[in-house]
Amino acid sequence: MEGKKSIIGVILTNNKKNSSKQVEADYSTRTGTVVNNEIQSDATAKSLVRKLDIRIIPCLSALYCFAYLARGNIGNAHLTTFDKDLHLSEAEYHISLTTFYLGYLLFQLPFSLLMKCFRPSYILAGTMVIFGVFSLSVAGATDATSLIVLRFFLGVFEAGIGPGVPLYLSFWYERDEMAKRVSAYFSFSTIAGALGGLVAYATFTTLQHTLGLKSWQWLFIIEGVPTILMGLLSFFILPDYPASASPKWLTEDEKALAIDRMQGNISRRDEGFDIKQFKDAIVDYKNWMTALISLGLHVPLTSFLFFLPTFIQSMGFSTMTSQLMTIPPYLAAFVAILIASSSADRTMQRGLHIFVLSGIAAFGYVLAFIPSIWGKYIGIVLTGMGVYGALPIILMLFEKLMAWTADNQYGHTKRATGLALTNMIGQSFSMLGTQIYHKDDAPDYAKGHLICFTFTLIAGAAALTLRTLLQRANNSADDQVYDEDEDAKDFDRPKYII
Repeated sequence: MEGKKSIIGVILTNNKKNSSKQVEADYSTRTGTVVNNEIQSDATAKSLVRKLDIRIIPCLSALYCFAYLARGNIGNAHLTTFDKDLHLSEAEYHISLTTFYLGYLLFQLPFSLLMKCFRPSYILAGTMVIFGVFSLSVAGATDATSLIVLRFFLGVFEAGIGPGVPLYLSFWYERDEMAKRVSAYFSFSTIAGALGGLVAYATFTTLQHTLGLKSWQWLFIIEGVPTILMGLLSFFILPDYPASASPKWLTEDEKALAIDRMQGNISRRDEGFDIKQFKDAIVDYKNWMTALISLGLHVPLTSFLFFLPTFIQSMGFSTMTSQLMTIPPYLAAFVAILIASSSADRTMQRGLHIFVLSGIAAFGYVLAFIPSIWGKYIGIVLTGMGVYGALPIILMLFEKLMAWTADNQYGHTKRATGLALTNMIGQSFSMLGTQIYHKDDAPDYAKGHLICFTFTLIAGAAALTLRTLLQRANNSADDQVYDEDEDAKDFDRPKYII
């Protein structure tokens, strides 16, 4: 019996060892599978975002670049016989600038709704083609009325591009990925400004009276045709939604991940209008402070866009030299956007960066009052760097305010209302920026510079105030004690990015 027990004991011991080894092997296999799945999922995510960046961002940047180029080329044409040939009074010229923003404001909401009802790629590409047609048509303007009507419709169809791009990006990118992408495509507005000066110089020096057309007419043709072609090309480049992505572009895993990433955005987008969220957005001081920063920067931005060649010419430079001299300020602004956006994102100090950049822009306007020509020019460069560098950070700040709490207190209605409030107030004050520089104030343009100086101070003060208020909110959250749950004391509460 003892022998049998020993034999049975050996067998049971061996079975236990084998069973233990099997369990260990099964656990290792399962653990390895989980790790491998995580690694695979991470690799798929990186591959997906890389493919999105390669296909979507360059196309959107090109669209925005051409749109911005066509928006501001009237400022280059203003230095030629443009006003004389169209029999424009100074008031009519300023009205043509203002009506662009009137059309832009009136049609922002309709185009946003169209983006939700129809294929977004068709809306973006179609509006770009029509925008290019109206830009090209300015070459055929014969008087003030035709110019004003054309500029109005330019604004109407740019409303499908400018505000439509962030909405389109939300169909593909998660919220914390949005700000960097918007900063990337916005930076091309400065590329457009530099390119506009170069194209204007080449056109005005080589194509005057070619084929019976004035040089300013050739400018609108040369910049209008590529805009139309880029719009047509984007029909074939821009995808619509993750669910309809072509298998030739995204693998099945990437497509599934893209759909999964957007589930939160889709549910928020389809939740309908919430009157409580709307009221909350209207009384939320953060929305109004952000709008105040926006309007403070849009006034100098608009005047910089349309009157930069005029400022430079007033310093004593020739028309052709003035076109070339517009290039360095825009290139400096491009560098400022890249450095400031990267620094603000790395340090998580949005408000402080806006405050500093607004101060740089304000100092640029101070230099406009000194007698030195090159001192004035350096002031122009600093103004461009400050204004253009700060604008993308406003969106970065706003997006972080949206994502403050873990329970998503910012629903779609509140977020959309806040964005609309910020954008519409900023663009409304852009109309003021088209009306503050007049020939009677040349060559110093003291009144216009003083107004822009004041608005940059408003932007800086609002940014610093908002930062202070958010810092107090963070400190208050740190001081809060949870008596109900001791573990809550160690809980890492979400905080505002200041």
